Amino acid sequence: MADHTTRRFFLAAAAAGAGAGMTVAGQEAHAAEQTFQRKSPADARPIRVGVLTCENYSHISASWGLYMNPPLEDWKGGYWPRTTGLVMTHVWDPDPAAARTFGERFDVKPVKRYDDMLGKVDAVIMSDLWATSIFPQMSRPYMEAGVPMIINRPFAFSMREARVMIDRAREYGCNVYCPSPYQSRPEVERLRFNLDAQLAGGATITGAFATQSTSEYHAHGVHGIYSLYAMLQPDVQAVSLQCPDWKRFSSANMTMRCAREGQNDYYATLLMGSQRSTDGSGTHGVRQVFTNKGRLMEQLDRFSDETYTWHRHHTYSTIFEFARMIETGEMPESYDHILAKTRTYLAGFYSHCERDGDWVTCADLPEDWRAPEVPEADRVKGLRLD
Repeated sequence: MADHTTRRFFLAAAAAGAGAGMTVAGQEAHAAEQTFQRKSPADARPIRVGVLTCENYSHISASWGLYMNPPLEDWKGGYWPRTTGLVMTHVWDPDPAAARTFGERFDVKPVKRYDDMLGKVDAVIMSDLWATSIFPQMSRPYMEAGVPMIINRPFAFSMREARVMIDRAREYGCNVYCPSPYQSRPEVERLRFNLDAQLAGGATITGAFATQSTSEYHAHGVHGIYSLYAMLQPDVQAVSLQCPDWKRFSSANMTMRCAREGQNDYYATLLMGSQRSTDGSGTHGVRQVFTNKGRLMEQLDRFSDETYTWHRHHTYSTIFEFARMIETGEMPESYDHILAKTRTYLAGFYSHCERDGDWVTCADLPEDWRAPEVPEADRVKGLRLD
């Protein structure tokens, strides 16, 4: 079976011409400004969302899609009413059969080329984590048209690719959101609020510690990184990632050395592991920040292991933030913040792959170094989607 998400496949297909349905010829003609505006506050017109990549390791089919085009019947333990002003209308995937299956499930129209949604949607979501290597190419026509988009974590596999996308978004005024539900969890926001109060009173951060019940760095270690960024807004200077194998591990440790104006550097550590206690909580989500005024701590509540309840408490905020960005034109995070998160993620990968877990200074991370992609043999085992 062909691997339809690799960079090699995508570029080869693009080079094959229009017959392969992958070229971007004539994309300049689509570069008209694309903005969503309601005619009045009472306008019930939905925001049309296009889906770029829906197969494999994708949040759009596992969670986000349920909030925009909810199933009519009871599904996974509950009834899913419409709770957003967004509706998915078009989908493209490198595998046409996958796009057809997705379209039938959610009543979404498949398109033949990835840029065929221009002029037909108000925003797009690039979802499949295994398609990260083709995010720069897929995003280009939509960025040049100013179409707001979610670019799923981890955003890019190299800093050069990340900068290409961010520079393009800046040039064309394209609003971008690179989310993790862990950065907008109420516990994380509460800790950030309390930390801000301490810092305003003259406190200094002395350290931070977080746990994450993940068993691989590639997809789910990013959650922990993003939540630490949301709490600390850190200026990360160096990163160390120690683990036996980034694809699967029972325990891994990532440490970030962070600078803060007017105080000494401090260290933020993320412990990742798949061990769980008998009640299912395990190392799922402790968040602690230490200051010279005391310790702040939050435990990310699992709410329930039952899929329906957990989804509704855990990932709605991502879609709500996306809708707000589309309507207001205000990004939930800055371009520089997205670059900083991506740099820390890639520096961790570089530490593990090239330095055997030794420290990597972020400023010395090679721009062209690319993080490894998940081998197809490991993909078919089915990594857990949180």
